Amino acid sequence: MNLRNIFPLKMVRAVSVFVLLFAVSACQTTGIDATNLKTQFASDGWSMHKKGKVQVYECRSCKTPQFVLIDPIKVRGDVEEAIRANVLSKELMNAVANVIKVASKGAYQASPVKKIATPTYSGFEIVGRFKTGKGMFYVASRSIIQQNRGSNVVSIASNRGVAVRNLKRFFATSKITRGK
Repeated sequence: MNLRNIFPLKMVRAVSVFVLLFAVSACQTTGIDATNLKTQFASDGWSMHKKGKVQVYECRSCKTPQFVLIDPIKVRGDVEEAIRANVLSKELMNAVANVIKVASKGAYQASPVKKIATPTYSGFEIVGRFKTGKGMFYVASRSIIQQNRGSNVVSIASNRGVAVRNLKRFFATSKITRGK
């Protein structure tokens, strides 16, 4: 099973970063430092490899394609504070999701965005679906923003419940500490 054959990585990135699309600019930093994101996610049947800066977890024992990606994203300024202050609100993110739905001619649809605010990070979580030449795929994504750094965790599966479950399992088996 190859992620590229099933679901183009560029499409995953485009959707997973839509929540911060307008925060991208010339003076950027990327990704949560690896020392601040520790995970025990890769269990039996799952393998982990890197494609550039993206960590890809792939379920090798599953009957259907399942992937979890950790993708650094480019952000500018203190995006975490903008999320906490509701400058970047879930209503605004929902409007962006609707624009993507229209631009994709309905190939992408998303459920309402959920705002996440923990002591160690802020971000947004969204569940969406894509119609592709290979069928319907579901994406559950959560951004992890610490001041001017960010990463997305993206779960991809051919079933909505599985995509959501794998994202929840990732965060249940991970520890995110505050970056310096």
